[in-house]
Amino acid sequence: MKHYLIFCFYLVFFSYSVFSQTPDSLGNTPNVEITNSTHAVTVEEAAPEAVVQKDSLPFSLYTLVSVDLKRREGFSSRPYLDGEQWAIGYGQHFKTASDLPKYPITEKKATEIMNKMLEVEYRNVCQQFPDYNPNEKWALTSLVFNVGMTAVRSDSVFWGALKQKNIPVLKDKWIHPVYAKSSNHQKSRELEWAMFVNDVNKTATLYEEAMKVVKYRYEKKVDFYEWRTKKNKEAGIKQ
Repeated sequence: MKHYLIFCFYLVFFSYSVFSQTPDSLGNTPNVEITNSTHAVTVEEAAPEAVVQKDSLPFSLYTLVSVDLKRREGFSSRPYLDGEQWAIGYGQHFKTASDLPKYPITEKKATEIMNKMLEVEYRNVCQQFPDYNPNEKWALTSLVFNVGMTAVRSDSVFWGALKQKNIPVLKDKWIHPVYAKSSNHQKSRELEWAMFVNDVNKTATLYEEAMKVVKYRYEKKVDFYEWRTKKNKEAGIKQ
């Protein structure tokens, strides 16, 4: 009974702290300290927040999406080829080399670029699905940011299920290998689905895992540029 009560307290506390924090005038939630052996790292340092007001949505939903995005993509200070496009920062794509920002870029600059692109995708989702609740909008924004709105719309079964909010079909398609081609992407799909159906407990677990990865990379100043270019070279892709 005691352990059950402790679990219930944790669940209620997390639900309140993650999903119900009130944003300030810039759309930021209060700092959440992440302690380590040398100093306290705030969420704003480990995963900087956007400085744009996300309408009236709980800002913590943006935090969930942005932290997982950073976990999934990793930071690259310089551009690398990703398919037929150039990518830099946290996997942000640019059609041509001339469209790229001046590089090398900092994590702060990468976050600014990510914020702008996330906002564009979020507004596209709001336009297509105005009746969705905040959790659903941000979960879909995360998916669209990763795979593209064109890919989602071209999947007629998935698109129809989104419009009808057909949960059984959505779950099957959302976690499908088409959108989760690696364990890295599978983690994102699981977090998005947990957000979509408001599974607070699973969201908590996956968010904490993502934050640990982001925190570690921030502390170690990990740059994925060399790893990305090495992978391209192994695949015979010339930059």
